[in-house]
Amino acid sequence: MHTTISSQNTPRSGERRRQARLRPSSIIYVELGSGNGGIILNLGVGGLAFQAVGKLNGQQELTVKFRLPSAKQTAEIVGDIAWLGPTHKEAGICFKGLTGNMQQEIADWMAQQEQA
Repeated sequence: MHTTISSQNTPRSGERRRQARLRPSSIIYVELGSGNGGIILNLGVGGLAFQAVGKLNGQQELTVKFRLPSAKQTAEIVGDIAWLGPTHKEAGICFKGLTGNMQQEIADWMAQQEQA
């Protein structure tokens, strides 16, 4: 079982993440490859959680594509699956090799979310 999702800016007691994540105030779609997609449940500079339409096939590494509401381009990010829900449709991804530009876009989005 995975940890409860927090929209706090600072990690809760017992939180395993090193960086905060926030829930989007509007739907952000994510492409997962192989005809699968879903919606982002929470997002931060370290990773994201999502709910997929179809089951994930158990791969350890995944490329996700999404566009933040204020972004000009679609992000394409590789990450490791940190956890997988019991239905295999919900998962958490830890980003690998995130560029400085993408880190800044996510940080800017998080700042906008906190002000909303």
